[in-house]
Amino acid sequence: MIGDLINKRADLAVSAITITPERENVVDFSKRYLDYSVGILLRKPEEKINIFSLFAPFDLAVWACIAAAIPVVGVLIFLLNRLQALRSSTQNAPPGANGSVGSGSLHSAIWIVYGAFVHQ
Repeated sequence: MIGDLINKRADLAVSAITITPERENVVDFSKRYLDYSVGILLRKPEEKINIFSLFAPFDLAVWACIAAAIPVVGVLIFLLNRLQALRSSTQNAPPGANGSVGSGSLHSAIWIVYGAFVHQ
């Protein structure tokens, strides 16, 4: 069973295996929660450290969707803000009474969306 993990023919083993120092050097044992002498073996993950490990929590497609959503939502907020400003100007409302976002520029709308994504 442990030989299968070492030879990479298995990814996981569940059995009544005693923990020895030699076996701990090769596989990761689960923490005991009951003393039934049953352990779960996993092949030790290969340590891969690179500069892009920061992006590991999400797949590349998810990061691309997040990066695309910021300008798209920013442009939508900008257009809706302009539409609201036009609507309020036709109704002779004072400027800023409609709860417009920022100064009304495209840059400020995108900046507000980015701040919402990073919780700032």
